Amino acid sequence: MELQSKHKISSALSLKNGTKHEFSKMALMSQKSIKPEISMLASRFQSDTKCEISKKASMFQSDIKPEISKKISKSQNSTKRSFLGALSPSTTPKIKCDFSKNHPLYEPQTKCGLGLRAEFLGELVASDFKPDFWEIVPENWLFMPFFHRQNFENIINNSFVVAHGVSLSLGSNTPVDMKFLTQIKRFLNRYEIKHYSDHISFSSLNGHNTHELLPIPLTKNMLQMLCEKVDLVQNFLKRELILENATFYYKMPQEMSESEFINELSTKSGAKILLDVNNIFINSLNHGFNARKFIDEIELKNVAYIHVAGHLDGKIIVDTHGDSVCDDVWDLLNYTLKKRKIPTMIERDNDIPSLNELILEYKKLREIYKNASK
Repeated sequence: MELQSKHKISSALSLKNGTKHEFSKMALMSQKSIKPEISMLASRFQSDTKCEISKKASMFQSDIKPEISKKISKSQNSTKRSFLGALSPSTTPKIKCDFSKNHPLYEPQTKCGLGLRAEFLGELVASDFKPDFWEIVPENWLFMPFFHRQNFENIINNSFVVAHGVSLSLGSNTPVDMKFLTQIKRFLNRYEIKHYSDHISFSSLNGHNTHELLPIPLTKNMLQMLCEKVDLVQNFLKRELILENATFYYKMPQEMSESEFINELSTKSGAKILLDVNNIFINSLNHGFNARKFIDEIELKNVAYIHVAGHLDGKIIVDTHGDSVCDDVWDLLNYTLKKRKIPTMIERDNDIPSLNELILEYKKLREIYKNASK
């Protein structure tokens, strides 16, 4: 009788430990999906200092050369050849999907947008404010807390919504993370979101997410690799991918200019462009080029929509999305919109103010958009 009791107690403890293990797995999944700032504090890898991460990223990037396939192991080379292929511009595969049923983002009703953030979700529910379109970061909502779900769904189910990702890491020298991409597809399908964007950069490092948008070499080999990855993503998601020009704080090897690289990538892969005017402004100051000339060189007919945001001034201008849009960026946006009217939205990810303050900035965007000549 005593042995049976001990056996029952052991079984119960085993079940309890199993439950704790499942809770740990769920917590870890949640930590990986929440905002990058919070996530950096929440996991063991992310507890590394920013300096250490930057150092690792710099070391990793210093190895990325046009002959990137020579730097990885034979096994990785084999995987890369089968997964990515050795493409030339003339053999880049055409998009196999039929996107004709996807409504273009540049429809008349989508003019000015705003990033939807959990920080003002409660205020928004009690308000009658509604922009032309909302942009959401899917990584922030994949495993959203239950108490946010109803408000979130009430808002996006009655709005035009686009999704802007931060973790696709197309420029990494590893294959696309299909588990992550499957999560994205389920999310987009569930909420019937037709437009999905990410960045021309990489963020994964040795199997971990650095939560930094790191620059890539502007080379023909990188262009070919990105075209194949874009083709895979678009065919898997059954959507055109939209790719954003990122900020960078040091230059990687390049065989062409950034504007030329962006145009070539869009033309060869079929992806649209997300033109971040604030990023162009920041890079022009940090690296000494003419921002208006850069915009003149971009094929604006391939631009799906535009970002504007705030930044941190200093000896090096830092892309923080933590302040109001400055006058110089508004001027650069106005210059762009006079060349072509393109839907534009405001990003705000840090030091998020009240909804009323954001509405005032949104009204300024609408005024600039309205007054820009066709």
